[in-house]
This record gives sequence, structure tokens and C-alpha cells, in this order.
Amino acid sequence: MNSRRAALTLLVCLVWLPLLSGCHLFRSSKPELWEESELAVMNQQVLFTGVVYALQKEGFPVGMGADAGRGHIETGWRVQQSPFKGKGFRERAHLRFEPAGDGLHSLVRVRVERETNESLRPLVQGSAKWERADDQTDVARRVLQYAHSYLDPGTVVEESTHP
Repeated sequence: MNSRRAALTLLVCLVWLPLLSGCHLFRSSKPELWEESELAVMNQQVLFTGVVYALQKEGFPVGMGADAGRGHIETGWRVQQSPFKGKGFRERAHLRFEPAGDGLHSLVRVRVERETNESLRPLVQGSAKWERADDQTDVARRVLQYAHSYLDPGTVVEESTHP
């Protein structure tokens, strides 16, 4: 009887294992990579306007995800389609700003997440299969540089030391 129960348990495990492998618990997660910089601007409204311009200059749609009071902006997706599997992508920016510790500057942090379209028919409407890709630190640095150009000219955003 015990061997029958062990065989049944093994069979159930073998059936469920492939189903669980698609679960997010077993996938390796990619780290969130934030770029940050200090701007010599303390006025919240001026800062908010400048970072919105910077995001729009880079091509991110800014809309309902912008909250000046909370110091957070989440843009809409900008999509780059491709007829080839894995070559099309979409990107969304997350921007946070807050007063820096010295009281004279504001700290701005930007993260640009990317997902690639892994569908075998990527241009067919409704068939996209988006999978998380590495964050785009170079795009985040460009957004910060645009913000500096608008609000704090003369500053160059340095490359980060992300792995």
C-alpha cells in the first residue's frame, strides 16, 4: 500500500512540475536599476515641469501616472515594433524626485524598464507576449541629462557603476 501511495505521489509531482515551472516563483528576476542625480532646483512645480519635459523629449508619454504632490511619475509605454521575435520592445519610465538633504538641491531618480515581445507573430494585434528585459540605464541617464539641460545647465550626468 505504501509503494502505491509513493507511486501516486510521484505521479502527481511529475504532472505538476511542468505547470509550476511557468510560475514566476521559478524565474530569475532582473534587478531594478535606478539612475540618480541632484539638481539645483527646490521649487516643486518648476522641478515637476522640467522632468516632464525631459521625459517627453525622450519620447515617453506622460499622463495619468504623473503626481507632482507625491514626487512620482510613471509614464505610459513607448512601443518599438519589429516583425522578428524578441526584437520588438516597449519601455516605460519611472521617475521620483524629492528634496535632497542639503535643502538646496532636489534628488531625481529614474528607472526605465523594458519588455521584449516574444510572440512568434509579433505584429498581429493582441498576440504580444511581453517578457521582462534588462532596465535601460543609458535611456535613464539621457532623461536625467535632459532634466539638467532644462533646469540646471552645465551639469553632465556621469555613467553609473551598475554591473
